[in-house]
Amino acid sequence: EDPHCKLQRLGLSGCRVTQRGCDSLASALCSNPSHLRELDLRYNHPGDSGVRALSAAKLDTLTLLVDHGGENRTKPGPRKYG
Repeated sequence: EDPHCKLQRLGLSGCRVTQRGCDSLASALCSNPSHLRELDLRYNHPGDSGVRALSAAKLDTLTLLVDHGGENRTKPGPRKYG
């Protein structure tokens, strides 16, 4: 482990992160000093309370990328493209 190595961007786009996952992530971010600058949660299912939990983490420099239409875009099964 390099003490100078710090996570700055975390891409979780399309990983099916739920409200519960956002709550856990927010808890981890609050309890550990973080240098995280960007958290990409597009195309996930964070729910309003998951987004609120991450916002409450009060990370001044964090850019949170969220797409509220994610649940409809990441459902399993065939899709029609046209």
